[in-house]
Amino acid sequence: MLRHVGSVVVGVFDKDGRLIDSNAGLNSLLEFSGIQQDKGGIRQIFMQPTFEDLIALQGGGLSIADQVELSFSGVLNIGKKDSTVRSLHGSVDRRGNIFMLVAEYDINEYQRLSASVLEMNEEMAQMQRELKKLNADLRESLKTHLSLR
Repeated sequence: MLRHVGSVVVGVFDKDGRLIDSNAGLNSLLEFSGIQQDKGGIRQIFMQPTFEDLIALQGGGLSIADQVELSFSGVLNIGKKDSTVRSLHGSVDRRGNIFMLVAEYDINEYQRLSASVLEMNEEMAQMQRELKKLNADLRESLKTHLSLR
């Protein structure tokens, strides 16, 4: 059902970080981060909490009848060290040595970024208009100065 959805990140992986299954959202994130799934799995994408932190977490009594445990719930910083990192809201559930990541992009963060980009674009357009006017004034002043000689 979520296989082709890009705004939600879903992945199933084992305790060694080998990716078992993923949807378009996770595949896109891996590709954007420049991470190749066949080189060390996905363990390297977990910035905070780290992969090791997630594996070490115990369910804290939140298990249900089929022994699925909620290992982590909250903000996950995912990406590549020294590169772009994305903040996602989600959870990592555990069943034995198999983990499932389900997370979504922070829409508020993207709305703030979009508003900021629009504001900067407007400022740039205003500066371009001012530069164009100053350039025209300078040319006119230069023409006047040269014709007075």
